[in-house]
Amino acid sequence: MRPSTPLLAAAGLVWTLSACTAAPPGPLPSLEPSLVGSEQYHVTDLRPGDCLAAISADLRVAVVPCDVGHHAEFSSVYVLAEGPWPGAEVAMRKSVEWCAAKLRVRPEKRDTVKAGAILPLERDWPRTRTAYCVAVPVRGELVGRVLS
Repeated sequence: MRPSTPLLAAAGLVWTLSACTAAPPGPLPSLEPSLVGSEQYHVTDLRPGDCLAAISADLRVAVVPCDVGHHAEFSSVYVLAEGPWPGAEVAMRKSVEWCAAKLRVRPEKRDTVKAGAILPLERDWPRTRTAYCVAVPVRGELVGRVLS
């Protein structure tokens, strides 16, 4: 069983998600009081198939049942290459390219999702170089599982 984490009200980390086609990034909502009933974890505790409703500035996520509207479904991890911080734009591009190639989307959902990533925090670099691959909606929110 995963350890529980406290609910954090945060101004919000811009969850820089984008498709391989240079679509503008969008924010994942920050944790809100309405998500009090959701399970709260650090992004490092995610399991493939976890559905995410929100994220905080310190990378804590609200995990909800996938049949509830959500903003991302976790897939896998990608470890960025060693070296100096590449910058958010380069880190995101490399992460999303890798994630898109590995994302296993259900055939009936392929037109509704794109690859995205949750980047490590620059302040934690180079100790932490892991990006978290997620499927995100092309528009709106997801309901139900999209990954196989």
